Amino acid sequence: MRRLLVNHLISSLLICLAVFLHSSSAQVANGLRTVVLTNTPVPGVSGGASYIFFQLPSLNDQGQTAFFAFLSGTGIGSSNDGGLWSEGNGVLGLVAREGELAPGSGGSVFSRLGDASQQIPPMINNNGHTAFEANVRLPGSTGFDSLRAGAWSEGGGAGLALLALQEEAAPGTPSGVNFTRANLLSLDDQGQAAVNGSLFGNGIIQIPNDEGFNSSNDQGIWRGTSLGDLDLLIREGEPDPNMNGNIFGEFRDIVLNHTGQTAFLSGLVSGGGSGVFSNANGQFAPIAIVGEIAPGTPGGDSNRFRLFEAPAFNSRGETAFVAQVRGNGGFDSDDIGLWSEGRGNGLELVARSGEPAAGTPVGVNFNLLSISVSSRLSLNNRGQLAFLTGLEGVGINQSNNSGIWNEEGGELLLLAREGAAAPETDDGVNFSGFSDPLLNNRGQTAFLGSLAGTGVTSSNNTGIWAEDNLGELRLIVRAGDVVDLSKNPLAPDTRTFESFGLFNGDFADYASSDTRPKALNDRGQIVFRANFTDGTSGIFVSNLVAIPEPLSVVMFGLGCAGAMLTRYRDRCFTKPVVL
Repeated sequence: MRRLLVNHLISSLLICLAVFLHSSSAQVANGLRTVVLTNTPVPGVSGGASYIFFQLPSLNDQGQTAFFAFLSGTGIGSSNDGGLWSEGNGVLGLVAREGELAPGSGGSVFSRLGDASQQIPPMINNNGHTAFEANVRLPGSTGFDSLRAGAWSEGGGAGLALLALQEEAAPGTPSGVNFTRANLLSLDDQGQAAVNGSLFGNGIIQIPNDEGFNSSNDQGIWRGTSLGDLDLLIREGEPDPNMNGNIFGEFRDIVLNHTGQTAFLSGLVSGGGSGVFSNANGQFAPIAIVGEIAPGTPGGDSNRFRLFEAPAFNSRGETAFVAQVRGNGGFDSDDIGLWSEGRGNGLELVARSGEPAAGTPVGVNFNLLSISVSSRLSLNNRGQLAFLTGLEGVGINQSNNSGIWNEEGGELLLLAREGAAAPETDDGVNFSGFSDPLLNNRGQTAFLGSLAGTGVTSSNNTGIWAEDNLGELRLIVRAGDVVDLSKNPLAPDTRTFESFGLFNGDFADYASSDTRPKALNDRGQIVFRANFTDGTSGIFVSNLVAIPEPLSVVMFGLGCAGAMLTRYRDRCFTKPVVL
């Protein structure tokens, strides 16, 4: 009898696990979870409103999404047709809407949320709190001049609160100094946000230049406290004890991490030049300065730093960046290199134009010109890099002159190359281009790719790929694929993918940082916008390469087995069974 009971329990556990896995897969057709679709009711808005357009979404490590969207319906007009929705409270809900009162703005209402031209998503941290930029205006006012720009956050834990607003006082500055602009930089898991602001008013110094005037102290970086207030972190025109009397000029490409550290590019008002700076060691200090010999090069005047691109920054306080070095009498392709602190040995040269490209035939070299012009680096908290760049050399032409590389154990690996076969497509289908790659803290890489070759047309020439837990590239979705969005097998809702939107920083000067909007989380989930051939669209989360959570499966199975045990005992025995 006891053996029969044990066998029954094992069978029950296996059945429950199968039911769990089946039900999970049934809820996410093709590995996708549907977050929201156009022409569907809008949470938090009454009167029959429906979604008509979504901007690019962002994602946290819990799999929760946040996005800006536009509406139509009864009572919807140009003054209230936009809003921000988030799953941060466990279900999709309205965070802010155009036409509604903007907290802390003196009675103004939201007039525009986000920036439609740049498609920058709202930020959502791992506690489900959002932060975003918006414009406000006083009710009844019209015209561009009546708008004021600002930033808001839920991170303080007491609902939506103002961080910074144009024409309002800038914290940490003398009386009479106000914001003229405040751009949201980051939101960490403690709810602390940061902004980069420009200033006007009392004591702002104007310096003549070729374009008229430039202020030498009209910019700063502020970081929020746990209460949502802002503290001045550093201001243009301030000297730094590690700079030998030099004074910071304009800040560019600012990044912050989850520990509150920051890195940025800045010129130096006194002493000249510019550099990459960080306060990872407690005080602001240069990582690299124009005129210094670039590590990993032969040295000499032909190998001194001359120009830097936006730094990537991780939560270990490590930076990575692309830079130019001085050429031999003019610009050469080998003047460009990629340096990183992520390998744990200080600043090291990772790749340089003109040097052999890992994973390619002899005679094929890196050409980092493309990465210095428009591409973005991704640097994770393990110090690994992922990047898109070009190739030059033997056999290189327009059909095979780019690729994506990522780093494992300090070695570069070729992940995908233009002209090479695209995984999980038919024979003869090859990659023909890539977006900048995304990289999570597990080392998984994802990207949007374009296709060419056998059977490829304008209706099926794009897709999203990502690495699974074994480092193998998997096709997440492809244009031309048909998906059933219905949860009812008796009433299918089949649609055909037409195109995809995946946020990777291309729309802004966004270098890699884990406190900024992301489309790939640390579980391997990917959020994207999809457009369908019937004119509808939606936001989806892919779980195809997500890291499983075996504990939740086991706990579910044990719970099922316990329930089965109770039912079995009640049916077969007149007294409790002692095992």
